[in-house]
Amino acid sequence: LEAFECDLADTGKKGLSLYHAQKPKLVVLDVQLPDVSGFQLCQMIKKNWAFRRVPVVMMSGRFTEPQDRIQGLEVGADDYFTKPSDPVLFVARVKNLVRTLNK
Repeated sequence: LEAFECDLADTGKKGLSLYHAQKPKLVVLDVQLPDVSGFQLCQMIKKNWAFRRVPVVMMSGRFTEPQDRIQGLEVGADDYFTKPSDPVLFVARVKNLVRTLNK
């Protein structure tokens, strides 16, 4: 598999702080966080005009129903994976998002 440089955060607050400090090329966001839902955090990220084009990929092992995927896409996620997912497919889709949305 490909190697990516990653910064990790275990809460939404830490993730949002990292997001503003690091200006990432892509965000992978778990739906279930201890302090805020991933859906809410995705909305916060996508509301910031300066970072709106940064792709957000949401992931969840609990929120796996079609309506969960729809909710993720409706709040601004560019893709939504259920865990566990195929790592080769995940990497391919991440590379595609970075290539197409970071132009």
